[in-house]
Amino acid sequence: MLLYTPKVLSVRLPGTYFRHAHPRRNTPVSSPNDKSTTRIVAGDGGKPSRRRALQIGVAAGLVVLVGGGAAVASVVAKNNEAQPAVAAALTTPAAELKLGYFGNVTHAPALVGVSKGLIAKELGTTKLTTQIFNAGPAAVEALNAGAIDAAYLGPNPAINSFVQSKGASVSIIAGAASGGAQLVVRPGITSAADLKGKTLASPQLGGTQDVALRAWLGKQGLKTSAAGGGDVAINPTEN
Repeated sequence: MLLYTPKVLSVRLPGTYFRHAHPRRNTPVSSPNDKSTTRIVAGDGGKPSRRRALQIGVAAGLVVLVGGGAAVASVVAKNNEAQPAVAAALTTPAAELKLGYFGNVTHAPALVGVSKGLIAKELGTTKLTTQIFNAGPAAVEALNAGAIDAAYLGPNPAINSFVQSKGASVSIIAGAASGGAQLVVRPGITSAADLKGKTLASPQLGGTQDVALRAWLGKQGLKTSAAGGGDVAINPTEN
């Protein structure tokens, strides 16, 4: 999971770190020790030798994130007489930062940073407003539409936007977290082979978990389809 901003924004990001913490949840989440469900975990299964700190990806450098300043620079930089104004705009703190993230533990850097006031503290005089999304594609749409200034996202939706715009849409600012996604299944399903003929849910078609799930199933020899067919049916569902 990475932090992205629209391409027109200018950001300087020194690192700020904090220890992993579980955010409060409004809905119950099954424990890893819950015997009523089986968790199939894809990705790095190794245990770190020490606690891994999560890089928040938003730090004191966000104070210099320019609210429209970089966009102004692209227009007036052609006029040499306007250079002092451009330089001033690029070093003036934005009045507001609109930040997007998901309301789940994968986005702990954003959840903890917002709830503990860490991001707001680093922003100084810049006002922080937030918007919660269910999945990456919707957050990318908001970025491209100018509804938000930055967002914590998985790589797939952002890469799609980057490729389709030929690199003009978003910029990768920093890594923020890795792992955190699990496939939780009904009792009795203990292997990938048991998933054949079953229906699974993913947060949103084209989202990181959706793409990762389809890729993992493919490696297990199970076919899927965006239309919902195949050996395993996948039903993209909002969180």
